[in-house]
Amino acid sequence: MKEPTNAAAAKQLCTDCGFCCSGVLFIDVRIEDKQDLDRVVNCGVELEQHDNQNFLIQPCHCLDERSHCKIYDKRPNMCASFECGVLKHLKTGDWSFSKCKKTVQEAQVHVSSLTNTLLKLGNLDVGVPLFLRTEEVLSQPWDLDGPDSVLELRDQLFQQSADLSSFLETHFLSEEEAQEREES
Repeated sequence: MKEPTNAAAAKQLCTDCGFCCSGVLFIDVRIEDKQDLDRVVNCGVELEQHDNQNFLIQPCHCLDERSHCKIYDKRPNMCASFECGVLKHLKTGDWSFSKCKKTVQEAQVHVSSLTNTLLKLGNLDVGVPLFLRTEEVLSQPWDLDGPDSVLELRDQLFQQSADLSSFLETHFLSEEEAQEREES
């Protein structure tokens, strides 16, 4: 199979992934630029405001079911300038397209496993970033007299979350981005 051109490969990789917009990598995107703010608001995007700063909350409402941004040409500079580690490896030629694609697929398996465990534990709110959902479930009091299956699922959720975090920090985020993610 012939590898796609660099631009086509990057577009396909981003479309296959979507983690930067889906609430997997980030909880929100701060919109600092006035022109970005006006452009995004004119597109009908709802923002949240905290401490006089505007945030595009994740999962982004502009992301469709195929991981396409509905406001791609008008997206904020923070979105347009972000490149995950996998994309950087592709663009520098350090990794082949197939290696990048396999890395995204491996991350998707981690995300799917974590999501399924959350669903089994009753957390159905897909409109909340994945790690906030996980944090919410794990912060609930443990019922030590409850069924062993629930205790096992919570242990499993904790391990899956740690595994996914490690994988994302290793392959998708820079050290600085990983640090910011930990602090939020």
